[in-house]
Amino acid sequence: MKLNTDQSKSNAARKRSVTPSNKDSISGWLDVLTSMLSLNEPQRSQVRDEMEDHLRSRVDDLLITGLSEPEAVRVAVSELGETAELAQLISNAHQRRTPRRRLMNTALIITAIAGMSIGGYSLTTGNNNSNGTKNTMVAGAGAAGIASVAAAQDESRDKEIHSFEVKSKSVKEVLTSIASTFDRTVDISWDVQRSDLGTILSMHYGDFIGEYNLTQAIDAFKSIFREEIKGYKLSITDEAVVFQSYDEYQRAQIVNMIYATPAWISGETERYNYAESLEELLKVKHDLSYASIRVVDQAIIVAAPPEIHAELGKLAAELDAIIQHRRDQQAEQWEEEQELRQKRLKQREAEFQIAVDRLQQELDAARTDLLVIKQKVRVVENKIQTSRNVFRGNRTGEDQRASTDADLVNQYAMLDELNLELDEAQERYAYLRDRLLNSQYEQLFNGLQ
Repeated sequence: MKLNTDQSKSNAARKRSVTPSNKDSISGWLDVLTSMLSLNEPQRSQVRDEMEDHLRSRVDDLLITGLSEPEAVRVAVSELGETAELAQLISNAHQRRTPRRRLMNTALIITAIAGMSIGGYSLTTGNNNSNGTKNTMVAGAGAAGIASVAAAQDESRDKEIHSFEVKSKSVKEVLTSIASTFDRTVDISWDVQRSDLGTILSMHYGDFIGEYNLTQAIDAFKSIFREEIKGYKLSITDEAVVFQSYDEYQRAQIVNMIYATPAWISGETERYNYAESLEELLKVKHDLSYASIRVVDQAIIVAAPPEIHAELGKLAAELDAIIQHRRDQQAEQWEEEQELRQKRLKQREAEFQIAVDRLQQELDAARTDLLVIKQKVRVVENKIQTSRNVFRGNRTGEDQRASTDADLVNQYAMLDELNLELDEAQERYAYLRDRLLNSQYEQLFNGLQ
């Protein structure tokens, strides 16, 4: 084992050099403290020695600052806080599982308390202000300080390099050797004990030789006793090395979470399709043997390990972003189509109005032509009537009568031609009028729609 022993030697030398400053008052307080500890006699004695070492060293430090001995004792004791609380703290520390860790916790508590000021007076200097008052510095640790010191010590201890030379031992014995070296026990789960893995633990392992810290030793164990092939899971806690079946470990990691379905999902079928899509996407990268995805009303309930939830959240966010982007594109496309539709509508309305105006102009021209032809018809009819009247009252010769008859024939011929033009003009006028009326009705109906 490669450990630095300078610190322990220094503490031992310092303890031998401590001279009691006020044995009666310190011893009395220590008697009260140890009587309140929920420990056996050897443990109480150990705590008393550690506390006395600390107190007397602290009193000597305070005497150097100019305090009187009674005052130094009072300050040193007050720095440790309430006696009952301190006794409870030390007793709790000794409830840890291994003797080495109990000893370490006691030392950690005493070290951390050395910097803790319950009464508000932690370190006094001999310097005076201009107004004659003393400068004081307070260095408080508190519960958080104790925890941080302990955590740092635990982490540091796990990184220590230890030499292993375990030969011809069972799997369980090798694992126990690793765990105990780092002040831990071996916790074998119930699933392992009642399965084939329990039998394997009693089998011969082979030689475990080398220099490792805790993580390296566990990795070496896993490498030799193949974790994935054997189907077990080895994990480290503050107190133990836990040996579980892979199924048991995976089930312990499962977290239940409820996700609301996105707002863009409207129907039940869409919700089921959404959940199935997420499941299919997850299958590409993850084993879903220990995951369950179910749709309940408007929510999706997922039971899965944390990494599945992390991936699920990522996929859902990406899918929502894609859907939203697609919807934005569709909205933009719809707006463009609406604008194009409006432009086409306005263009058709303009073209329609041009056609209607042209039709109106043609109708007006046809009406004028019709009126002109009718006027001509009336003129010819009047001429014929006049000629006939003249013919009846005229008793002239044969030549003149023949001329009048020829005149009437020409006028009747002209009247026939004008009547034909009149019929055509009336038909054209009626056609244009109907077209114009239909166009106006069509425009009216389009406007109503």
